[in-house]
Amino acid sequence: MASVITIAAKTVNLKAQAEKMRELAAKLDSRSYQLEFEQGEGAFVRELEAMSAELRNVGSALSSLASVTAERLDSAAAEFTAADEYTAGFYRGGE
Repeated sequence: MASVITIAAKTVNLKAQAEKMRELAAKLDSRSYQLEFEQGEGAFVRELEAMSAELRNVGSALSSLASVTAERLDSAAAEFTAADEYTAGFYRGGE
């Protein structure tokens, strides 16, 4: 017995998810992790500054990931659309 794999994709859903990823990337980019101290010094302040830097790095990495995911979702939507059009051509040609 042959195994059949079916992939059902709605390009509208893929494009909507891509837009959500872009919005997430924009939100992450707009976050500010700047610390301002009226006074302070020592190990505790350095630790807070290090944590702030790490948050910026994580936010930047997540923003990049969300942007790449959006691009890949757009690409997948375009490929499914092209496949649908290609397949539809077989049915039109067979009439």
